[in-house]
Amino acid sequence: MFELLNHQVILWGIPMSIVDIIGSIMGIIYIVLEYKASKWLWPACVIMGICIAYSCFTNKLYANGAINVYYVLMAFYGIYTWQRMRRLQKQGHPEAVVDEAPMQSMPRQYLPWVLISVALLTAVLFFILKALGEFTVVRGVNLALLDALTSSISIMAMWMLAKKYYQQWIGWIIVDPIAVVLFFLSGNYPLAIMYAFYVIISVMGYCRWKREYHQTQTAQ
Repeated sequence: MFELLNHQVILWGIPMSIVDIIGSIMGIIYIVLEYKASKWLWPACVIMGICIAYSCFTNKLYANGAINVYYVLMAFYGIYTWQRMRRLQKQGHPEAVVDEAPMQSMPRQYLPWVLISVALLTAVLFFILKALGEFTVVRGVNLALLDALTSSISIMAMWMLAKKYYQQWIGWIIVDPIAVVLFFLSGNYPLAIMYAFYVIISVMGYCRWKREYHQTQTAQ
């Protein structure tokens, strides 16, 4: 089975493994569902997370591998949280048809803690990665630092997504371009392409979620 997952195919002249292709396809499905704020993003997140975690660990990108394991766990938390918010919304508006959890805005007092958490996580992860031997420098870029930075921001952004804060897209807008560089330099081209697509969707997603949140507040 592992041999099949690692099997290399050539697409458009670029070598890609089966697991990278599956992970990238599921990643694109996931980000489209996230853009639509669909509850089905969570099952897609589970499949994507498993595939990308396997690929990252295989390529010794340990922080991003661990973060995708975290994504899988947070997907189950997200399912629970969104269902709970939907039930509370339904209780408050029994006459309404509520299929999705309501959009939320992160309280402003959380912002300093989010920034501090990202800084501390980046520092801790970087030193852990150095200890594990992930200290590759490609074209003058330290991949361990990028791995640590993208992972720490992703941890906070995923927590915000589980809470359905529209500001979670700001985290992805920062992460995605960095992830493009990380995976391109590490030779994982399918994921680099996927994250390049994410850059566009993240900007669109922020605009859509913010607009929907304000429309919801106006209607109340």
